[in-house]
Amino acid sequence: SLREPGLLRLLGQGTYPDRLETCMALWSRTFHPQQTAMIKATSFVSEIASTLLSAVPNSRALLMFVPPATFLPALLDGSMTDIHSQAESRLHRLQRKQRLVGCTLAELSPGERVAMSWLSEMESLQAVAAHFPDRTQWLDFDQFLLEPHLHLQNSLAHFGIQADVAALLSGPIMQRYAKKPEVKYDTAFRSNLLAASESKYADEIAKGLAWLEKA
Repeated sequence: SLREPGLLRLLGQGTYPDRLETCMALWSRTFHPQQTAMIKATSFVSEIASTLLSAVPNSRALLMFVPPATFLPALLDGSMTDIHSQAESRLHRLQRKQRLVGCTLAELSPGERVAMSWLSEMESLQAVAAHFPDRTQWLDFDQFLLEPHLHLQNSLAHFGIQADVAALLSGPIMQRYAKKPEVKYDTAFRSNLLAASESKYADEIAKGLAWLEKA
C-alpha cells in the first residue's frame, strides 16, 4: 500500500510521461503472488486517468466529486495552499482545451480561483467518462453521505468486489478523518464546518459560483 507517491503527482502534471509505464510496473510489485498492490492516488492523477485506463484494459475508475456549493466552502476554509500553488497549472490545462482563453490569475479572487480549480478537475473527469463510459462510474460524495449503504454497495459492485457493506460502515471509516485517523470526523462534524465556512466566506462563495455560471 502506497499513499500518494511523489512521482505520481509529477506524472499527473505531465512530467516524465515516458516513465509512466515503468513507474506503474514498480508500484505494482507485491511480496506474494496472491497480493494486489494498492495506491492511494492524489487528485492530480485525474489528468492522466485516461492514459492509466488505456494501459490496463480491465481497469475501472470511480469518478468522485462534490458540487461547487460544497467545494467552495470546503476549500476556502481549508486547502487554499493547494489552490494557490496549482492555480496556474489548472488554468493552463483549461486554456489548452480552448477554455477561459485570455483569463489571467491576477483577475481572479480567491473564491473564483477555487471555482476555476473545480472546473479544471471536473473537465478532466468528464474527459475520462467520455472515453470510457462503460468502465467509469460517477459518485457525488454529498449524495454518498445521505445514503452511504446504497452508494458504497454500488461502488463495490462497479469494481466487482463483494463485501459486507454494513460491517464496513459500522467500523471507524465513517467516524475518522482519513489523513489523521486519530481525529474524530463524521458527517455531522463536516456539516458544521461547511456551515461555518459558508457564513465566513459568503462573499467569496458567491463570487465563485457566479464566475462558474458565467464560465
